[in-house]
Amino acid sequence: MSMSSPSTTTASDLDVLRTRLAEGLAGCLPQHLQRLSWDADRLADHQRQRLRTLLAHAVERSPFHARRLGGIDADRFELADLEQLPVMTKAEMMASFDEVVTDRRLGLRVVEEHLARSAVEPSLLLGAYVCLVSGGCSGLRGIFVQTVGEYAEFVASINRRGWRG
Repeated sequence: MSMSSPSTTTASDLDVLRTRLAEGLAGCLPQHLQRLSWDADRLADHQRQRLRTLLAHAVERSPFHARRLGGIDADRFELADLEQLPVMTKAEMMASFDEVVTDRRLGLRVVEEHLARSAVEPSLLLGAYVCLVSGGCSGLRGIFVQTVGEYAEFVASINRRGWRG
């Protein structure tokens, strides 16, 4: 799937997006449903491990987060330590967007251009990323970029109770 110019966005791009999201949801939803029956200790262990992975990834791949989280030991980080993490506001995120993202190919200009091309026919940025825009409660425009798998995880996490049959 080529995303090099506006004319390359076709109905097949939308089909690819739909198919990949459906596959992603099918792949992660069973795990999300299983988590509904976990006891508190198992859930806390899962949350701790995922948080540690997230922190390590952010420090390793984002200059913004490397500066802000440089003193954090991701391998020993505990859920109880969450309040020690600095809050990133939407204004900070957007002002430092190019340094926040963990894929150096992404930048605000690249994402904005993709969003403009995708206004009529949604498609994946670089064949991999779902791009979302939100004004939210603040009225400040925010741009959020996730892989298809990350987006599927997000959708599954907020909808899993409704899918439990």
